[in-house]
Amino acid sequence: MKLPVINAEPLWHERGEPSAALQLAAAAWHEAERAAQVAIVLRTVDHQPPRFKLVAAHQDDALVGAVLAECLPGRAAVVMQPRITDNAIEPGAIAGALLQGMNQALRADGTLLAQALTKQRSDEAAGQFQASGYYLVGDLLYLAADLTAPLAEDEVAENELAEADSGFQLIAHDPDDFARWGPLLDQTYIGTLDCPAVDGLRPTSDVLKGYRDIGRPRSDWWFIVRHQGEDVGCLLLAEHAEMPQTELIYMALVPAVRGRGWGLHLVQHGLRVARETGAQHMILSVDADNAPALRHYVAAGFRVWERRAIWVHKLA
Repeated sequence: MKLPVINAEPLWHERGEPSAALQLAAAAWHEAERAAQVAIVLRTVDHQPPRFKLVAAHQDDALVGAVLAECLPGRAAVVMQPRITDNAIEPGAIAGALLQGMNQALRADGTLLAQALTKQRSDEAAGQFQASGYYLVGDLLYLAADLTAPLAEDEVAENELAEADSGFQLIAHDPDDFARWGPLLDQTYIGTLDCPAVDGLRPTSDVLKGYRDIGRPRSDWWFIVRHQGEDVGCLLLAEHAEMPQTELIYMALVPAVRGRGWGLHLVQHGLRVARETGAQHMILSVDADNAPALRHYVAAGFRVWERRAIWVHKLA
């Protein structure tokens, strides 16, 4: 087989029109959301540094494959499954070459960690990523809670009373205060059940930058849990006003105060905050093996709607 030529490609052919390579790579999205996702990509073409990277493969000057990645704050990227044309020769080799080319492009820009999601642990996409240096870190469950159904007055009163009697306080704090958030997050990562295999792959400051980039930043939605004069946990929320929905980005407690049922009170507080904005849903993702967190989420009304295997590749 003649080796494919791997090159970075422009996202658009003419202003507002996606390039052929982008149209091919976009097939990784579900058809129902593809047009909207492509429009989002095209709106970022003038961003510096670039928000999306596109790598394409050609054989005899014909486009035979493409792969797209979204670059995130905090030196991370989400890489989509490579898409190969039907007439390509040895599609597996082309997919591998595309992912290696994308790894090189991301590494050149200082990206530390590439991530990918697959429907199964052993499907075609999983094999492609594994062959290109990615390794499995677990399964993510995606959950959602309906915020449109009003709570009964006695349920609201019961939740507020339970939180008041829990022994902790919640204070909103500036997301830009890395000096305070960094040590707190490091403590919550000790013994974590939420994707422990990725702990330490990036500096905590990078992780915080990634959290801060989710949705519309709101300083009044980042909460620190206080107990006996100490920072012992956090609840981070984000607003997606265009949906309209909210997201629970991260919730955790330090080891010394786990096992007290506080997690459920934190989730209920987050739901109450979200309802006040008129949002219709709250979404989150959690490691499928994190049984304590799952119990809190289900008890608070969340339901699982999707499951994905998560793969990572440390680039530096």
